[in-house]
Amino acid sequence: MKKGYTLVELLIVVVIISIIAILALTNITKNTSKVKNISSKKVEELIKSSAKSYFYNNKQLRQDVKNGAKGKIPYSTLKDKSYLNDNLINVKTYKKIDINNSCVCVTYSNYEYIFNIQQPCDCD
Repeated sequence: MKKGYTLVELLIVVVIISIIAILALTNITKNTSKVKNISSKKVEELIKSSAKSYFYNNKQLRQDVKNGAKGKIPYSTLKDKSYLNDNLINVKTYKKIDINNSCVCVTYSNYEYIFNIQQPCDCD
């Protein structure tokens, strides 16, 4: 009697291991995508929060927007006034966000201020 495994048994083991690896890889890819989306939203929330802090501390800008003007808060202003760090990374592309060409636009509607991120900066 020979000891060992037949070719068919080895192939079955290889197929099972391959299926498990494919399932694990698919799961990891889905989770990575979810994490990127969550992180991207958190970066946007951070930027909007910084812009809101700057906006509410700037009485003249607040009054101008309330009177119908469109407010424009460049990222560079937020950085210069220490409301925002200039090392922001776009987690989807892993590239540094261009603070010189990005801004938060502020409008006033229905008794509330609305903050929108614009990349590139275009509040018109």
